[in-house]
Amino acid sequence: MENVYAVQCENLRIANMAFQAGSYDVAYEMLEALVHFVVSAEANKHIGMENLRSLREGVKLAVSNFASCKDEAYWEMSAELYDLFR
Repeated sequence: MENVYAVQCENLRIANMAFQAGSYDVAYEMLEALVHFVVSAEANKHIGMENLRSLREGVKLAVSNFASCKDEAYWEMSAELYDLFR
């Protein structure tokens, strides 16, 4: 369980670094995979509720960073990703 959580946290860290570096395509692809993981029914089985809550908040924050993205297409796609949390 802890390995899956650590890997997903590392993926989130890399996605954030990619975004900060302006590599929006890499950041978006990684965040897309992370969003689909954290909203899945399987996520709780793999990382537990407390870790899932923490990871979910980090992913939501990272996706919301795209609101300030210079590329409007990524802003629109990220809005669709954010809707998956509802």
